Amino acid sequence: MTRNVIGLTLRTTDPGAPTYPNILTALPTNITATTTVFRLASDYKQPRMQEFNIGIERQLPWRTTISVSFVYTKGDRLPVNFDTNLPQPAFTRTYQLPNGNTIQVPFAAGLTRTADGKTQSANLSRPNPNFGAITLQSSIGETYYKAMFVELKRRLVDGLQFGLAYTLAKAENLSGTGDGGGSGAESPFGGASLFNQFDLKENRGPAPTDQCHRMVINGIYDLPQLKGGNSFVRGLLNDYQVSGIFTAESGRPYAATISLPNIPFVSNGAQYTGFGGALGLGGLSLAPDVPRNSNYGVSNYRVDLRITRNIRFSEKFVVELVGEAFNLFNRSNFNGFNGTLYDGDFPINPANGQKFTATNPPPFSMAIPLTRRANYGVENNDGSQPDGTNARRFQLALRFHF
Repeated sequence: MTRNVIGLTLRTTDPGAPTYPNILTALPTNITATTTVFRLASDYKQPRMQEFNIGIERQLPWRTTISVSFVYTKGDRLPVNFDTNLPQPAFTRTYQLPNGNTIQVPFAAGLTRTADGKTQSANLSRPNPNFGAITLQSSIGETYYKAMFVELKRRLVDGLQFGLAYTLAKAENLSGTGDGGGSGAESPFGGASLFNQFDLKENRGPAPTDQCHRMVINGIYDLPQLKGGNSFVRGLLNDYQVSGIFTAESGRPYAATISLPNIPFVSNGAQYTGFGGALGLGGLSLAPDVPRNSNYGVSNYRVDLRITRNIRFSEKFVVELVGEAFNLFNRSNFNGFNGTLYDGDFPINPANGQKFTATNPPPFSMAIPLTRRANYGVENNDGSQPDGTNARRFQLALRFHF
């Protein structure tokens, strides 16, 4: 089944604009429409995960065990969106970095004005000039995860139990941008975007979920029971249990992007414009000198503590008092960062000292100057469950067991 959706914006002064409350019954004859198509690949498949796991465990004295495992996971058939109606990059665009160095990247563009002054739609330079973007959701995405997992555990003996778990890992994928919090702008079910759709393997980089180091220490301790002394004091100080969790984890990746206006250019007397993005491919606008998702946020540390006490009124009726503290030391654990590294702009015309404009575009040989944003990498989010923040929280609970 095919559905067509037409988006049209008319000002009241535009030819063919209806007078309110009238509506259009058909497209005005003076409107040239561009059809945009969204497709699902004919060979689209459900996502698939394949995992390999091998480990060894050793019994130690004091009822303690240690285990070491290696995990490798390969995911494929993941949804990726890209425009199949884009021409191969036929140009090489030059960007000028803030330090004066330049970097060149492949660039795709469409002709908008011929050398003899005739204007035309950039869509005529597409492989199928009868359409604009033809967005395809395809199951070509991949993800890779490998990790070493070490765990030390002591069973509850003499009122003491503890565990230590450490993970050294690397997660990679082919698409999308990280935000420093383990996710990105793209949805895993709606499809992610590519930086360069003509070289899929070149897109491989850290996944938003990548986290090199993670260590968790947990423990439970039954406080010693007072055997002698005043019965009131024993009733007040006995039957306490303390437990806690300490978590230390390295930061997650976020992308370095650039903010670019549409900057057309002139080559051999003809004018061209890109189709969006740093490569003119309508994809991700990543900084040309920074690999995708290669920046990492700050490390996070957190201590959660729990104290419980059982008050026994009989063998069957027990009241449990619970006090819990989350992020006990109120550490600021940030997991979102400003990811725009550069702002791009029109270059300066050396003939008059003024900036080139969209109506007076620069020659393609001129570099696009990039200005570094002062707040790049600055923390802007500490969101977390359950209340949307990592701020310290306390809670009390009362439970009846009977």
